[in-house]
Amino acid sequence: MLNRNEVLREANRHVVESRQRVAVVEARTAELARAGHPIEEASTLLEECRHTLRLMERHREIILSRSRQE
Repeated sequence: MLNRNEVLREANRHVVESRQRVAVVEARTAELARAGHPIEEASTLLEECRHTLRLMERHREIILSRSRQE
Protein backbone atom coordinates (compact mmCIF):
# COMPACT_ATOMS: atom_id res chain seq x y z
CA MET A 1 0.00 0.00 0.00
CA LEU A 2 1.27 3.46 -0.90
CA ASN A 3 1.71 6.16 1.73
CA ARG A 4 0.35 9.66 1.16
CA ASN A 5 3.64 11.03 -0.25
CA GLU A 6 3.88 8.16 -2.71
CA VAL A 7 0.28 8.68 -3.77
CA LEU A 8 0.96 12.38 -4.37
CA ARG A 9 4.15 11.60 -6.30
CA GLU A 10 2.24 9.16 -8.46
CA ALA A 11 -0.56 11.68 -9.06
CA ASN A 12 2.03 14.31 -10.05
CA ARG A 13 3.65 11.83 -12.44
CA HIS A 14 0.28 11.08 -14.01
CA VAL A 15 -0.41 14.79 -14.51
CA VAL A 16 2.99 15.33 -16.15
CA GLU A 17 2.54 12.31 -18.43
CA SER A 18 -0.97 13.42 -19.36
CA ARG A 19 0.27 16.92 -20.23
CA GLN A 20 2.90 15.35 -22.46
CA ARG A 21 0.25 13.23 -24.21
CA VAL A 22 -1.89 16.31 -24.79
CA ALA A 23 1.08 18.13 -26.33
CA VAL A 24 1.86 15.20 -28.63
CA VAL A 25 -1.74 14.87 -29.79
CA GLU A 26 -2.01 18.65 -30.28
CA ALA A 27 1.10 18.63 -32.45
CA ARG A 28 -0.06 15.62 -34.46
CA THR A 29 -3.50 17.13 -34.98
CA ALA A 30 -1.90 20.36 -36.23
CA GLU A 31 0.33 18.35 -38.61
CA LEU A 32 -2.68 16.53 -40.01
CA ALA A 33 -4.57 19.80 -40.46
CA ARG A 34 -1.62 21.45 -42.23
CA ALA A 35 -1.37 18.48 -44.57
CA GLY A 36 -5.06 18.75 -45.40
CA HIS A 37 -6.12 15.50 -43.75
CA PRO A 38 -9.38 15.12 -41.88
CA ILE A 39 -8.89 15.82 -38.18
CA GLU A 40 -12.26 14.87 -36.67
CA GLU A 41 -10.94 11.72 -34.99
CA ALA A 42 -7.73 13.43 -33.91
CA SER A 43 -9.75 16.32 -32.47
CA THR A 44 -11.94 13.89 -30.56
CA LEU A 45 -8.86 12.15 -29.19
CA LEU A 46 -7.39 15.51 -28.21
CA GLU A 47 -10.53 16.48 -26.30
CA GLU A 48 -10.50 13.12 -24.50
CA CYS A 49 -6.84 13.63 -23.57
CA ARG A 50 -7.61 17.11 -22.25
CA HIS A 51 -10.55 15.75 -20.26
CA THR A 52 -8.34 13.03 -18.77
CA LEU A 53 -5.77 15.66 -17.82
CA ARG A 54 -8.43 17.72 -16.03
CA LEU A 55 -9.55 14.62 -14.12
CA MET A 56 -5.98 13.83 -13.09
CA GLU A 57 -5.41 17.41 -11.96
CA ARG A 58 -8.64 17.28 -9.95
CA HIS A 59 -7.57 13.98 -8.37
CA ARG A 60 -4.24 15.53 -7.38
CA GLU A 61 -6.07 18.48 -5.81
CA ILE A 62 -8.20 16.09 -3.76
CA ILE A 63 -5.07 14.36 -2.50
CA LEU A 64 -3.51 17.71 -1.59
CA SER A 65 -6.68 18.89 0.13
CA ARG A 66 -6.89 15.76 2.24
CA SER A 67 -3.23 16.09 3.16
CA ARG A 68 -3.83 19.62 4.43
CA GLN A 69 -6.76 18.44 6.55
CA GLU A 70 -4.69 15.86 8.41
